[in-house]
Amino acid sequence: MIDRVLALLLCLATSIAQAKTIVIAAEDDWPPYSYGRTGSNAPQGLTPLLVREAFASQDINTRFVTVPFSQCLKMAETGSVVGCFDVSITADNRSKYIWHRTPLFYEEAAIFGLVTDQSSTVTQATLHGHTVGLTQGYTYPSSFTADSDIRKITAAKDEQLIDMLLAHQVDYILMNTLPGLMQLNKNPPARDKVGRLGVVGVDAFWLAFSRRNPDGASMARKFEAGLQTLHKNGRYQRILNDFRQQLGVD
Repeated sequence: MIDRVLALLLCLATSIAQAKTIVIAAEDDWPPYSYGRTGSNAPQGLTPLLVREAFASQDINTRFVTVPFSQCLKMAETGSVVGCFDVSITADNRSKYIWHRTPLFYEEAAIFGLVTDQSSTVTQATLHGHTVGLTQGYTYPSSFTADSDIRKITAAKDEQLIDMLLAHQVDYILMNTLPGLMQLNKNPPARDKVGRLGVVGVDAFWLAFSRRNPDGASMARKFEAGLQTLHKNGRYQRILNDFRQQLGVD
């Protein structure tokens, strides 16, 4: 009996010793996908949950550091972490990181403006000759970024873009639809004055893996395998359904 208990303890110790833990940087201010919360060092939102479960399916533990998005990207680029989320692939960053095949999720890149200015649906062509506010360090559709007929200025955060729009410092702002609507819900003065007027595209988002971190390439492969597991066993869709239900968007 004692020998059997010792054998079980030895197997458990070996399993724990073999479990690998990796460090991933998470954006601190992009609700509901990834954001910080007062009193907690762990990131909140859909993406940390997906990332944690995908890696867990491959027997890999995750530890997150929650930082501003520009720092998140830099940490992955320099190799101080295995990767950073949430990142869309653009012409500028495609070669900087290692990308898994299956996106984490999709989200609209939407045009927001003053609702009193709304006469029809706003498109990218409508923005020509206008000043558009963007969030510093965020990635946008390559066709928009390369459009020289649009004047672009940046702010540190989405909420600052809303304030700039209300102050008529910009004509329009670009935010992803769901995060943008959540920012408006937190800003009563803006809630009835700012609205989603159009879309410049639908972005896919990934966990950008580091080319300089020694685990970057192997963890990108493990993560893709983990995502495939979540899709095949139905767990991914259940997580997404629960997430949307909690937000009241279903």
